[in-house]
Amino acid sequence: MFAQCAIDANGSRTQDHTSQIGMTLIVASLLVIVSVDGSSSTRASLRHSLVTEAAAIWKSAGVAVQESPCAPLDGPTREVHVVLTNDHQKRNDGERLGWINFRADTPESVIYLSPAAALDLLDSSARLREQPDALREQLLGRVLGRALAHELGHYLYASKQHTRDGLMRAHWSTYALVAAERPGLARRP
Repeated sequence: MFAQCAIDANGSRTQDHTSQIGMTLIVASLLVIVSVDGSSSTRASLRHSLVTEAAAIWKSAGVAVQESPCAPLDGPTREVHVVLTNDHQKRNDGERLGWINFRADTPESVIYLSPAAALDLLDSSARLREQPDALREQLLGRVLGRALAHELGHYLYASKQHTRDGLMRAHWSTYALVAAERPGLARRP
């Protein structure tokens, strides 16, 4: 049996959205090694940018997120494979920026991110659509990095659940996805 959890930029509710959930992540220190696969046209700077954004979000929880390959470290390590795909995962209430599959209640170690859906999000705003290419690339990395951080939450908490706010909320405003200051991205169980 497969189930999916996702983050999107649409404001409508999803079936698996809950107000209170029992997610607990107890960790003194954990390294998550992320290997990013994309097409040959995917820039190394984009891969680096999205991993850096996810790492900044998880740092306060004692979770280090690094792009593979990295030097082996002592202590607990988990490896996650990120696939950049231009497939659009659509559902009735919008497009998904990222998703992770679950087999029963166990998350798989593969996270999917859609740069195409993220670009569609940026293009939905005239102000963002008209920005210089270099800034759009930076915003694309930020959006995908926040989607990665959210999906890592599903993986690390081993939970399909969402919260009302914070990192694990189901729906995000465009502002929350592109703002430099990471509004409302507190990692909350």
